[in-house]
Amino acid sequence: MQTFKDSSGRSWEIDLPIGEVVRIRKASEGRFNLWEPAKDDLASQLANEMPLFWELLWFVVEPQALAKNVTAEEFGKALAAECLYDSQKKFFSEWHDFFLRLQRPDLAAVVEKLAQYRAKALELVRAKLATGEMEQIDQKVEAKMHTILNEQFGKLRESLDSTLDRTPGGSFGGCDREPSATAAP
Repeated sequence: MQTFKDSSGRSWEIDLPIGEVVRIRKASEGRFNLWEPAKDDLASQLANEMPLFWELLWFVVEPQALAKNVTAEEFGKALAAECLYDSQKKFFSEWHDFFLRLQRPDLAAVVEKLAQYRAKALELVRAKLATGEMEQIDQKVEAKMHTILNEQFGKLRESLDSTLDRTPGGSFGGCDREPSATAAP
């Protein structure tokens, strides 16, 4: 069993005995079939789509929430981003252990590897963001913006210049005579 806290300091348990896995599948109308982590890419979706994981987490803690008189809305408000991430790590650990207890190391490996890959991806992203490469990308993007902006202003200038040029018949802007400062419209 794993526990996590929400931003209000309330503790929540993530426990996946067989009856709980069955209850979650039934309560979610089959949407969260924790028996088959690879089917429909469920484990990957739960690792990468935080709103979807939140939905599952609500099914996991719903009986506790009812006992604590906490609604789904209140639970969601109290589940700050860092709490959600922590609960996700703990859920995957518990899900992994569930399969080990069932003597299903193949399914435990699916869950474990996915959690490891997600943690590694996060580590690589943080490392990449810590390099000067992002600043270089920002500079390239800004330079490209200036280039495009200058091109567009050049085209606008050319368009205005050609509109204001005299026409072949000698008129100016569609009139037979040039506008004067004293002429009335």
